[in-house]
Amino acid sequence: MAFTTQTRLEAKITAARLLRYGDRDRDNTLDATTLLQAVASADAKIIASLRPRYGAQVDDWTSATTDPDIDLLLDVADSLGLYYFAVGSGNAVNEPITLMYNDAIETLRMLRDYEINLPGVLDTGTYDVYTDETDSDFDED
Repeated sequence: MAFTTQTRLEAKITAARLLRYGDRDRDNTLDATTLLQAVASADAKIIASLRPRYGAQVDDWTSATTDPDIDLLLDVADSLGLYYFAVGSGNAVNEPITLMYNDAIETLRMLRDYEINLPGVLDTGTYDVYTDETDSDFDED
């Protein structure tokens, strides 16, 4: 299970840039362990953010999922993966990667908080609904 892959990340920023972000020991080879950790971190962030709303179905979605349409979520995973990969490789994170990361985090927040939806995906999780209203059982007389 992975929402993003090396191929997706290379498509987003090119293979050469991905190598620059992820060649920790400067041997001109992508650090596969750091990449796997970045993908796992992106997956964990997405699942932790969205499982309360979408339930266990989130665990079954991958970069190959086409039904339901989770393209927005895959883009989020790509941005998170790039950021975690650059950070995990010990590199300074440039502004475009930071902006993509911030946008991804905001999108997760909006999905979590029901401000936007994944098209065709039903809310199946368990969640608490919070209101600003005072619970009458706790009102003092």
